[in-house]
Amino acid sequence: MFEDLKPQEPRVELESDGGKLEVWGGRGSGVFEDANVAACRTTLKRRGLWLPSYIDAPSMQLVTRGKRGRVGVISSRGDRRSQETTFKVEKGDVVAVPQGVVVWWYNDQDRDLEIVGLADDQRGERSEQSGYGAVIHGFSTEVLSRAWQMDKSTVKELLQSQSEMGIIRLDKDITFPDQEERDNTFYQNFIYRFGKTNPDIRVRDGGELRELNSYKLPVLKQLGLGMECVQLEQDAMVSPNWFRAHQILYVMEGRGKIEAVSNDGERALDTDLEKGSLVVIPAFFPSTKIAGSEGFHYVSFLTTDKPMISYMSGRNSVYQGIPLRVLSRILNVDEERAKQVQRAHERESVIFPSESSAARRRDGQRDPRRREDEKRRHEEEDESRRRQREEKRREEEEEDRRRKRESEDESKRRGAWAL
Repeated sequence: MFEDLKPQEPRVELESDGGKLEVWGGRGSGVFEDANVAACRTTLKRRGLWLPSYIDAPSMQLVTRGKRGRVGVISSRGDRRSQETTFKVEKGDVVAVPQGVVVWWYNDQDRDLEIVGLADDQRGERSEQSGYGAVIHGFSTEVLSRAWQMDKSTVKELLQSQSEMGIIRLDKDITFPDQEERDNTFYQNFIYRFGKTNPDIRVRDGGELRELNSYKLPVLKQLGLGMECVQLEQDAMVSPNWFRAHQILYVMEGRGKIEAVSNDGERALDTDLEKGSLVVIPAFFPSTKIAGSEGFHYVSFLTTDKPMISYMSGRNSVYQGIPLRVLSRILNVDEERAKQVQRAHERESVIFPSESSAARRRDGQRDPRRREDEKRRHEEEDESRRRQREEKRREEEEEDRRRKRESEDESKRRGAWAL
């Protein structure tokens, strides 16, 4: 299990004049098969249309390039009428796709639109994608004629016109009716916009971290997936940490280095990453990421909707809660050395600036005025975290109320059917 974590190149699944679909994972794919995940990268050219399709596993899809695209989501609602919506997307937008939900994408800009997605094989059959065009070919003309209320000649004509390609290029632009998303609550069930949210953690000269979980986007609880978005400044570093879930890391911009350690303490991964690289970090494997001179912007797809993370250094270090005498025995060093480990970066949180930036900050702290500014900044950060905790609590309460209302509505509906 998880013997080779080195980045793998994707295989080209299909390519046309409308775009290209690349895939990581599948049978015999090593670490992806071990983690029960599959990933794909779709590139749509101008007027490229990714035909309506569904996947037999829950998935998350992130726009990694492009300023203007369209995505359509069609959600079946059992015995009620299906809902459909079309909305604009741009770089940094996440679309959550429950198992079996139909989705299509369209690029109406001159530049390429790129989407990177992850599917959780563990919750699906094989994470295989099916297009409506491909599926309907399996039915007889008689069945489709009756289902669609068409004569058989029209059904045959429709079947013959279906493209076998999953991505096509249209001859003309599609015009979409303007939709005011603020008046359309349906789209909010499926989309999250990283670019329009404040960071959960911001460190001066270090970078920013944003987390996406089922508190912020409730449908993720159904998917069992989450995400972390990290932007590191030049030479900054993320505190060594481990998740209680698999991480599938994709580099959006810049260059950096990653180190990961296996459960038995062996170095499992030590490699440089660049834009477009994708690696899998197994659950409970400690890892760290270090930015290069260009900075390092990456996202981690997570196989849990409520990420739990443990840090090995900094203000949130797990070592902070271990008695010094115990820690010295664990590390097999004297208490003075153990105290040094315990207090490393104790004023910093999760992201550590470069050594040169840290030195400038230490020098600045000798100036009383700068020291006061630093104190005020820490107080503001603490207040921001307090507000975030309060917001999370309110979101949880609102989610509980929403579920209660849905349960009551369902009970009323069943009662009406019984009458």
